[in-house]
Amino acid sequence: MHFGLMNICIPVLARHFGDPFLRRALAVTSEEQPLADLFRDSRLNNVDENLKLMLILMWISAPHTPHDERDARTASFEFLLSCIDLRQITPRFLDPTLNDNRFNLPLEYREILLDAWKAAHSSFTCPYSSSSSPTCSADSPE
Repeated sequence: MHFGLMNICIPVLARHFGDPFLRRALAVTSEEQPLADLFRDSRLNNVDENLKLMLILMWISAPHTPHDERDARTASFEFLLSCIDLRQITPRFLDPTLNDNRFNLPLEYREILLDAWKAAHSSFTCPYSSSSSPTCSADSPE
């Protein structure tokens, strides 16, 4: 999708981001940089990060031109993952994505996603000054 058009439509996209048809259309028509710009736009701050990740997974799973190199696709996937807040991705969403492979991701991409998710949670800083709070653990994100 053309960034200029996407930029004009961002308020509409934000309101309807939960629509699976919209996400599918974005997944098959958008290039990496416009998607990254979309994810970083403050007008999408209220959009669920699980939905943003779903779009990334649909995008990486979509058919691409034959000249796309695997290394470039992997770099694009990693870059797009860095554009969303993986700390907000719930284990409830991640588990079927990785274990049931509902997006038909190659193992390499599932490993990249899991590693990025773990890294995001391991960098989590406890908002409490005391270390006695049981809710501040990278292993049990809220």
